[in-house]
Amino acid sequence: MKMMKKISALVLALVMVLTVSTVAFSAGDTGRTVGGTNYSYQGSGDDRSLTSSSDSIPLVKSIVFINADGSNVFEPDITFSYTVAPAEITSGEVSVTDANDVTTNVLPGVAGGVIGTTITFGKTIGGENTTAVEATATGKNVERTGSLSFDINQFSRAGIYRYVITETPSPSDITSVGLTARSSNYSNKRYLDVYIKNGDNGLEMFGAVMFAATEASEDITKTTKKTTGFTPSDVPLNEDDTVDRYTTYSFIIKKNVQGDLADRSHEFPFYISVANSISGAKFTYTADGTETFTGTTKNGTAVTLSADDFTIGADSTDSSLKLKHNDTIKLEGVPSKQGSDKLTVVVKEYNNTDDTYTPSASATKGTPEMAAGSGTSAAIKPFDIVSNDTDDQIITMNNTLTAISPTGYVTRFAPYALILIGGIVMLLIAKKHKKHTDEE
Repeated sequence: MKMMKKISALVLALVMVLTVSTVAFSAGDTGRTVGGTNYSYQGSGDDRSLTSSSDSIPLVKSIVFINADGSNVFEPDITFSYTVAPAEITSGEVSVTDANDVTTNVLPGVAGGVIGTTITFGKTIGGENTTAVEATATGKNVERTGSLSFDINQFSRAGIYRYVITETPSPSDITSVGLTARSSNYSNKRYLDVYIKNGDNGLEMFGAVMFAATEASEDITKTTKKTTGFTPSDVPLNEDDTVDRYTTYSFIIKKNVQGDLADRSHEFPFYISVANSISGAKFTYTADGTETFTGTTKNGTAVTLSADDFTIGADSTDSSLKLKHNDTIKLEGVPSKQGSDKLTVVVKEYNNTDDTYTPSASATKGTPEMAAGSGTSAAIKPFDIVSNDTDDQIITMNNTLTAISPTGYVTRFAPYALILIGGIVMLLIAKKHKKHTDEE
């Protein structure tokens, strides 16, 4: 009989522990009721559960990096600020029901109970942008985690408290640093429920759940999704317009010298301009085989765009950027602005030889249009880098010098031949005239 009592007491204790654990809305939580409407968390389950300490709550921010060439690219220079405010709800109108049908009313958050934070991309100690990301064609998710501060002293009683988290980017126009313009599906709000209980030494936080409304109206009485912050949804990363995306482009300029009389060892001066630049953004360029290149930036290192056009080499025959046959220069991880305000590239080559080369341009995608040259230069009409978002995009600048046929010697010596033939004719005429005179 005593043994049965002990077993009953143990079972009862286990049931109580399980009940308390479920109220905390751990990762295994499967359902809740908001405003009388029952809904379930969607998606990631355990992967979306939040952990917290006694004085902070984590907040995750994601940017998806895309580059068709799979290049290392630099992060955009942008900061996201997160403000936290009590949700505008009336006590008793919103409730939460756990998996064991235990229902608790949700209270509006207490001012100062949870304090916001900031998350920055593209800067390290000293403010220098040296952070590179291995972007991919299908998208590379890069996360930064901030901490929302929590102050238990602001709460006067136990309960579930709801807050609204609002995200604000700086600069406010995210396209100015190269990020894709946000679609109407992007939500800058998240909702946070904080769970406060009576502990051994007073009030203490024992759980936190963050979620996002999936409806355009952001009505939290409708279907919602549990989350850890401002992170991607469940669609492919490069198609996800609910998260910020940073798409960059890469392309190669290659020199090709052809023809029997062409000088393949000669280095031709080149000039490249990236017009309508994104201030503060970075990309790299590497000029292979150009030993004479002595530009203001070291070969193969990162350069920073400014509000002005960015140039490599000089627009003259004295350019320090020189390419000979099979040399290349690669611009890698160049960001693009959106809409009509896009980045464009100009490529120009100078012929600093005494030979008359025939210039042309070709590409692995499309046909570059040649601009009118001055006789000493060949240029490609400005092109939008977004049109070159493909693997191994190579633009080739061709110079052709065709050998002159050996039959050309006939033309070269023709005047002398005519004089010789004329002399022979005159001689024959003179002989014929002399013979005719002698016969008389």
